[in-house]
Amino acid sequence: GSVLVTAVPGSGKTRTLEERTERLVNSGVDPGSLLLISFTNKAAGELQERLEKRLGDKADEITAITFHKLCSKILRKQGSKIGYSYGMTIIDDKEQVDLMKAAVRQTTELELTTPQIKKIIWALNDSRENLETDNEMYERFKQIDENFYPIAKEYVKRLLESNSCDFSSLLSECVRLLETCPDVLEKIHQKVKYLMCDEIQDTNYSQFRIIELIAKKNRNVVCVGDLNQSIYKFRGARPENINDFLKAFPETKQIFLGQNYRSTPEIVAVSDRLIKFNPDRFNGEFRTENPSGEPVMVKAFDNANEEARWIAENTKKLINSGKYKPSDIAVLFRINSMSRALEVAFMAAAIPHVVKGAFSFFDRREIKDIFAMLRFLVNPLDSISFHRICN
Repeated sequence: GSVLVTAVPGSGKTRTLEERTERLVNSGVDPGSLLLISFTNKAAGELQERLEKRLGDKADEITAITFHKLCSKILRKQGSKIGYSYGMTIIDDKEQVDLMKAAVRQTTELELTTPQIKKIIWALNDSRENLETDNEMYERFKQIDENFYPIAKEYVKRLLESNSCDFSSLLSECVRLLETCPDVLEKIHQKVKYLMCDEIQDTNYSQFRIIELIAKKNRNVVCVGDLNQSIYKFRGARPENINDFLKAFPETKQIFLGQNYRSTPEIVAVSDRLIKFNPDRFNGEFRTENPSGEPVMVKAFDNANEEARWIAENTKKLINSGKYKPSDIAVLFRINSMSRALEVAFMAAAIPHVVKGAFSFFDRREIKDIFAMLRFLVNPLDSISFHRICN
């Protein structure tokens, strides 16, 4: 049936999906009829690995996948009904900017800056992920700049003509296909008998609609999430999807996981006190039976260098105590530019360290050039890759 599992952090949400999958397969359910949707490739890969440990070869038949990858598979196989072919290209954020610039150059007299181009892209992405009509999209652009609307429409037209999708159109075009082609949706209903989705609080409207469409016939759908951990509203995430799920599937059984298995009581107590201020609080009690640990500490500094020096000094003390190796310690920072002060302080203190999340290998110019050549080879309609090669 339909189940909504709401949970506190560290309560085993993903473990719940693993357990349910294992029990279904062991009870005789065809593994090929199970679809598990996660938010990142890493999470989907980890889920698949855990299922392989539990179920062996049977796990190979289970589909553990991200929303975007699921949509790309559906569009490549069935997208001919709405204008796509199997060699469809998926363009990244930078290529999206390039294509939008081309649309501006060839359709208007406007001289737009890159920030203005990005403003059009953000508005267009948001509009498509919210599945807005043309009129709704026009009203959205009217509030920003009426001249941007025809540019956005031209971009969408060019995207389809070049047999390409960006990350937002993967979602919106998949919804369009499923809504307008009942035979395609019926094929999916015949294959997918059980649907499970992790982190529903981070879904946007188009992702929620995909869940609703795929699950509406068999109604064997489990969504797992924590409204209090919803941090992606700036990226279109819609915590209201939890309430919409309950409306779409009124027979839903609700289960609450209130015990944290990851953290000390001190961390849980501080988190619980903060969460209680959330106006849309969805969950009940937040507790743990773990042994006690260190108190939570908050420090404030006048500037980034002072903060970095304090972190380096205390890291050095932890290492010198003999209880910890450098690899036991992690420092989280909000944006990449903040790593500079930390790197300087760690070098000054002679602390061995490695910076994660620096410039991506795949964003290097020469690598993107090679990918453009390969993609043009597969999809000769890909004008974006063609222009990159020409340049």
